[in-house]
Amino acid sequence: MFFSQTNNPVLKRLRVTPAAHIPMIVGQQGGRLAIGNLQPTPLASLAKLNAHTICDDLMQKLMAILDIPIPQWELHRRIRLTIKEHIDSTK
Repeated sequence: MFFSQTNNPVLKRLRVTPAAHIPMIVGQQGGRLAIGNLQPTPLASLAKLNAHTICDDLMQKLMAILDIPIPQWELHRRIRLTIKEHIDSTK
């Protein structure tokens, strides 16, 4: 697995390859690539469908069409404490 990061300070993003190359390969081989992103992407010209919308809206509609319930999100937080014994050096 290889991690690469763009040098563009405005568009900082993390890519995990080879998984990051799969959409490009699908599009180049004429596969049915669909991209859901608010802004245009470098692969937009390869996609059969470009949905420029907020990801949450897109996924909610897709899940409704597929009749797959979206579980309620729950926030779980954990705190870890380390208690060290205090040694009184004045004695």
